[in-house]
Amino acid sequence: MKVFHNCNSFVVAIVVMISLANGFTTTTHHLQQQSNLRGPTTTSQQYASLITDDTTTTINNNIAMREGVTVSPYHILHSDQLDMNDPISKRRKLSLHSSLRLLRQALTTIAEDATRISIGNDIPMLRIEHTISHTVDPLCWLQAQTRSNGQPPSLYFATAEGTVEAAAFGSAVTLEVTTLEDSYWEMVRQLAPNSHLYGGQRFDTTTEANQMGDEWKAFSKGFWMLPAIEVRREKLNHNDTSRAITTIAVNLFPNADDITAGSGFAPAASKVLELLRHVTDMATSAKPPTTLPPVLSRISTYASNIDGQDLYETGVSAALAEFEANNSGLEKVVLARRMDLSFSKYAKVAALDILRKWKFGSKPGGHLFYINPGGTSGEFFGCTPERLFRVRDGRVLSEALAGTRPRGSTQQADEELSRQLFVSSKDQRENTITGSFIRATFDEMRKEELVENKHMLNGSATGEYTDGGTFYVRRLRHLQHLCQRYECNLSNSDVSTEAIQFLLNNLHPTPAVGGYPQKQAMDFIREYETVGFDRGFYSGPVGFVSKDTAEIVVAIRSGLVSQTAQRSKVSVFAGAGIVPGSNVQGEWAETAYKLAVVSSIFPQSPMTLQGAPTPNVAWATAFVEELLRNGVTQFYVCPGSRSTPLVAAIARAVRTNVGSIHALSVHDERSAGFRAVGYARGAGRPAAVVTSSGTAIANLYPSIIEAGMDGVPLILITADRPYESRDTGANQAIDQVKAFSSTYIRWFRDILPPNDDVPVSVGLADAAHGVNVAKERRGPVHFNIQFRENLAPDDGPIRNDDRQGSVTRYDGVRFTDTPAFQRWSLGGNKWSKSYGVGEAIPSSVVDVARLIQESKRGIIVVGNLRKSASRSSLDISETVEVISDFAQMIGFPIFAGVHTGSLRFDSNAVVPFAEHLLRSPLVRNNVRPDLVLQLGTPLVSTEISQVVKMSMAEDLVHHVLIHPHHPMERADPEFTVSHKVDTEILPFIKALSGFLEESPRPNLSSQLVPIVNLGRSLRSQMPLIVITAAEDQHAGVIGERVMTEPEIIISLSEMISDPQFKSHSLFLSNSMPVRDGEAFLYPLVNLGIGSANQGAIVDAAVNRGASGIDGIISSAAGFADSTNRRTTLLIGDVSLEEGGTP
Repeated sequence: MKVFHNCNSFVVAIVVMISLANGFTTTTHHLQQQSNLRGPTTTSQQYASLITDDTTTTINNNIAMREGVTVSPYHILHSDQLDMNDPISKRRKLSLHSSLRLLRQALTTIAEDATRISIGNDIPMLRIEHTISHTVDPLCWLQAQTRSNGQPPSLYFATAEGTVEAAAFGSAVTLEVTTLEDSYWEMVRQLAPNSHLYGGQRFDTTTEANQMGDEWKAFSKGFWMLPAIEVRREKLNHNDTSRAITTIAVNLFPNADDITAGSGFAPAASKVLELLRHVTDMATSAKPPTTLPPVLSRISTYASNIDGQDLYETGVSAALAEFEANNSGLEKVVLARRMDLSFSKYAKVAALDILRKWKFGSKPGGHLFYINPGGTSGEFFGCTPERLFRVRDGRVLSEALAGTRPRGSTQQADEELSRQLFVSSKDQRENTITGSFIRATFDEMRKEELVENKHMLNGSATGEYTDGGTFYVRRLRHLQHLCQRYECNLSNSDVSTEAIQFLLNNLHPTPAVGGYPQKQAMDFIREYETVGFDRGFYSGPVGFVSKDTAEIVVAIRSGLVSQTAQRSKVSVFAGAGIVPGSNVQGEWAETAYKLAVVSSIFPQSPMTLQGAPTPNVAWATAFVEELLRNGVTQFYVCPGSRSTPLVAAIARAVRTNVGSIHALSVHDERSAGFRAVGYARGAGRPAAVVTSSGTAIANLYPSIIEAGMDGVPLILITADRPYESRDTGANQAIDQVKAFSSTYIRWFRDILPPNDDVPVSVGLADAAHGVNVAKERRGPVHFNIQFRENLAPDDGPIRNDDRQGSVTRYDGVRFTDTPAFQRWSLGGNKWSKSYGVGEAIPSSVVDVARLIQESKRGIIVVGNLRKSASRSSLDISETVEVISDFAQMIGFPIFAGVHTGSLRFDSNAVVPFAEHLLRSPLVRNNVRPDLVLQLGTPLVSTEISQVVKMSMAEDLVHHVLIHPHHPMERADPEFTVSHKVDTEILPFIKALSGFLEESPRPNLSSQLVPIVNLGRSLRSQMPLIVITAAEDQHAGVIGERVMTEPEIIISLSEMISDPQFKSHSLFLSNSMPVRDGEAFLYPLVNLGIGSANQGAIVDAAVNRGASGIDGIISSAAGFADSTNRRTTLLIGDVSLEEGGTP
């Protein structure tokens, strides 16, 4: 090994999480003056004192005569030119992006000086609304905001008919109340036109706080909010569902102090503006998610080890005995039960994913709703078929929905189950009780002169089955219900608010969810059900109210997502009406049907691959599943037998993901290819084409050329004969390897016949990478998969192979014994998550920051730091300094590769001599990181890679790779990367640091920090260890002792640490020099940033692309040319001969 010296002169996006707990949810000036989200609720008596107080009487009397105003941003920005009464419909429609910009400008104008705007001081509320020029899905928009901006109070609601769909993000006013009392209805009357108050309340509003289940306490007795920011999609004509408009609006509601001080809307505008600054026009995909985790267990045991089935059966038996005794007059009672779905520690369940699955996938039918009171306290969601009431266009509508049957497996069976509902006296009695209760409520409204004397029973509806009488059957995907519908007209338009108030206070709970008579039923439920669990908002009223419209549904077919002990839990609820004639087994079975509406949306068990009969089945099942998780949900399948394992796997996926996965048989390959091209043009994501082997694949070429030239993502999966059949004249065996020009194909992968010698991780990583390339590089990706017999999913003898012992063999344990398979199987996530160069950086910043905040044993691994072509060649020094500062900020130790030489010599966070430490079994077995942040690739160290693999095989470990990839680069040789961030390292770390500094969890650290001190202890002993080893090796050898390779590196370290070597570069040859440098090239004293010898090595480099030994001297000379600094080359004797000339 020789050392050469060249002595010539050469050469965030910061996303701020807004906490709404400090003032952003203050209520109105006359309702409550709290500035804390969880503050006390204003009562009617407190309201009365407020409006008689001398300091507020005049203001509130003026406000009582006014109502809110709805304007467009143009009215605010051009108030000198536009009258406030000028219709906002005249304003030009803009994109959501431009509308957000206008709203920010309008709020800024108000916040800076509200007096410049011609808005009267006596206006109680201001709504600024703008019409969006294109379709925006409120649900997808809301989910994108909650992912990147934390969890302010948020809500989603959509009617089953699609007449109204709204997403609320952040709260301008939050009301935590039992019911909307009279004082709060004054606020409803003052709402601006088009403004809605969204929310819901408990089933039993008499429950005291200390009696609520812990999971429901954040929801209070009732949770209603006026959105700070709202995106709403609404049908222009309720009878014509084809025309709709989408609007975005902000609501401003000043409190009493602002009004008294004369500040008007300025403080409220400032608060909303803070949230709006971080709201974007981004939205998640308008398709069903394919990464919902599998259910591990279903638990029906309540607190104090109360068995759910025993409690339910005891309650039903007690109800039947009560009916027979007739002591209390009880005619019906609805008893519910709860089932808790548990998931792996690898899984994270989001309620909005469940709603997306319902909306875009399984479409069970019903009204969708979602309530999150803020933070991570819980997410209440559901898809209910039952409307409590609707007030719209001067009419009131309510429904009696009671009596249930499952859907039949055939049309004939379905009709028979419907017929049973019509002839069942038990079901008709149950429904009639509810219908009578609704009629009685309408009669009370007539006495109050809220509705006309005449009301109407409508027993039929478009698309719904009816027997011609008063009952009809509402058919949903899983269940069908006996229904009656009641409608009446309001007495006049001025009583809309009073009618809504009356219905909300008197119609709930109906006998459909509580029982009859109401008091006796509620007492019975408290005695026999509440001892086990708290219903909370389940079966309570949910929806929206305004001064003239309302949509309130009954929150059944619902669940609650909560996070406990770093795990997700979904509590699912269902109830059944008990009347004379009921039986215990029948009611338990009915609740089971209803629970399945929610629970069946998840995979029912993890994908273990242990029961597969052949390796073909196991591999194809896993490969197709990973395609699905990466968003490939459309398959075009062409005929042929060689692709049988793939087709069978796709068929199984379609059956288990009804409505989400689609497969079509296309007999002509050329047509299939172009159909996939057309699909990708419309959907913006790739479809997969599956073909058999032979000339079938040639017919794909025209569509490949089209997709490749026009940047259309496309997945091609061609089955092939095994390699032993190639070039032998075997039937239907053509050369399919790279059959299509690389001009059009973005990436090609030839995959060996499935067997358990190659772990499943390889196929999963192939699928994830292929889909990512097709989407990011915009073009076709070709998988060519060799399959051996048996092609059919049959074990036993191998078809057409008469050799002795020719039977299919598959070892599922060996096939899946690979790092991170358990995480993939139990968590339901993609094998790896990629953040492309075209994506918004904040999404990756937020996700990586969350991993850092949740980590307890994190480490930073630094590999090759590529220089940016767009930045200064000297940015490596800044990068090193930023990485060092970042590591100390989050408290993570750094394992730095030798090609980051300056980092090793400049940062106190680096673990000295890490290679040697990790070779110790005691250290290696106890490191076990739970988060690996890898900056740059490749790594020289094999020890770090082994530690990552060992950790991922057992625990919950995330391996994040942050690296600017070249177009075809994978950079995951061990298939352990869980998150790939394709970006420049320096700006990303800066953005990540800024985000974490603003985080509410600033105290970050790693339990592995002590390994740095362990390395420093070894550093003090390393020179002596190396010299002793060299002398021991030379003992007994005749002749002069020469320096060993470790001694050369130690000497180089000492030389580099000398002040005269400050600011020079280092180039390492491959083979032993770079390995020795990896193990021994560390400073022998504590230098660190800020020391006198900082910057001893400014830059280091090594040819690790192919790791060859040729051209080393020439490469080093070119490196010296670029750095304009003294450069040291460390090279071996063989490399010297192959190294070229300077």
